[in-house]
Formats: sequence, C-alpha cells, structure tokens
Amino acid sequence: MVCVLAGCVFLPRTAAPPKEYRSCEMAMPRWELSYNQAETLYICQGSGEEAALCLLAFGVVIPAGSFIISGSVVLIGNTAHWLEYQGRCEQGIVQRSASLFTGTAPLQQRSEPPRLPAAEKPQPKEESK
Repeated sequence: MVCVLAGCVFLPRTAAPPKEYRSCEMAMPRWELSYNQAETLYICQGSGEEAALCLLAFGVVIPAGSFIISGSVVLIGNTAHWLEYQGRCEQGIVQRSASLFTGTAPLQQRSEPPRLPAAEKPQPKEESK
C-alpha cells in the first residue's frame, strides 16, 4: 500500500488591528490563525501497521497538534490584546468607567494628573483677653 499525503500545518501570525483599535497605540499585536499547506509530499508505504501509523501521523496528529498549539497561542495573544485595549484605550471599559466615576475625560486624554482639592489650613484661634 502506497499513499501520498500533503500535510498541513496551522501557524499563528500577527494581523492588522480592527479600525476602531487604530486610534489607540497598543503594544500587543492582534493574532490570527493561518493555514499552510506543506510543500513536501509524504509518502507512506508499507503494509498494515506502518502505513496506518504514517497516515495517522501526517494526516491527523501533525495537523491537529499544530491547530491546538497554535490556536492556544492565538487565544492567549488575543486575550492579552483585548485586555490591553480595555485598560489603555479611550473606548475601553476601564477608561469609560473611570470617566463615569470622576466626571472627567478618560484618563488617556488628560494632559496632567488630577489634582485633589487643597486642604484647608486651620486658622489660628484668637485668644480671648
């Protein structure tokens, strides 16, 4: 039995951020999962168990393993990207919530840190004579 297989692999790669994210400078990139067809052909030959193991390795294990590992990288990377967006960018939930509580512009737009009201200095008491 001779089988010719063209293997495939899944790989993580960086992607362009969505339009709404471009107004905010972020350190973490956005990720996506890409599919690459292997350039080499794998020839599985032999009988019985040898051919079955070859088919299993190149037809199932490598594509499934690369999908699971690369998919995990993409999931973790995009989670970090989303969390950074929520905390750093003006449209993020943290910035919007902060502006609701303080009644001011989002933190990123402020040119200087907020100032607390000055504490009143106690006036010297006049002594009665």
